[in-house]
Amino acid sequence: MAESAVDVNEVLRERVETCRRLAVEQGVPVVVGDPVPLPRNAGLPVGLYDVFDLVGSVDTGDLRFAPPSEVRTDEAWRDRVVDEECPLGDPPATRSGPG
Repeated sequence: MAESAVDVNEVLRERVETCRRLAVEQGVPVVVGDPVPLPRNAGLPVGLYDVFDLVGSVDTGDLRFAPPSEVRTDEAWRDRVVDEECPLGDPPATRSGPG
């Protein structure tokens, strides 16, 4: 049985658009921002680009999901503060950067 190839990013893109449309139609206070162009950096996980190439931010009023300021430029990544004690290694910050 042959399975058809599915472009996961395309499926996610369609779901993001559905979320945007439903938020407007239903009056739900959710704002899904446009994609944020980020510089490609070999030190960052590829999945970070997969997410922010589709969704620049999500803001519900109570929760904001956006790229950390340290991944917005190569200089910010280079100059970030590294927590040598972090058990996860050297991940981007969990706090969000400016909007």
